[in-house]
Amino acid sequence: MSNLADQLAQMRSSSPEGRATGLTEQLEQMRIRMNDAARRESDLAAELNAAIRRMDDQLLHEVRSMAAEHEARRANILNELELFATRLNELPHHHRQRQPLGGPPRGLLPSSPPSPPRHAIEQTERQQTIEEMLTRHLTRQSA
Repeated sequence: MSNLADQLAQMRSSSPEGRATGLTEQLEQMRIRMNDAARRESDLAAELNAAIRRMDDQLLHEVRSMAAEHEARRANILNELELFATRLNELPHHHRQRQPLGGPPRGLLPSSPPSPPRHAIEQTERQQTIEEMLTRHLTRQSA
């Protein structure tokens, strides 16, 4: 602040011709300093832009790697499911009736013919459902 006051005092004490020359020199010096500051700011902005681009590229690479890993895990799971479905199709179908653990209830006579075992029906329905779901999934995958 005192530097500015000294410069003002110097300008007042000098001749009008000397003041004009001094002012011109000061303006030229200020223009040079402003150009230097603008150049430094431009360099800093370019460095920041380059750093952000590097970070974006690194992030994109990491996201692509994660997506590829996910696809590999998904393909492994799909292969496991296909193998499981194949094994289910190869299982022999047992149509034997299972006796309930306690046998027929004591003291009651069966009034209707025995129905097929619930477990065998549920297992057959489950196998059909799994096969249908796998078929739909594989059809969607191949499309």
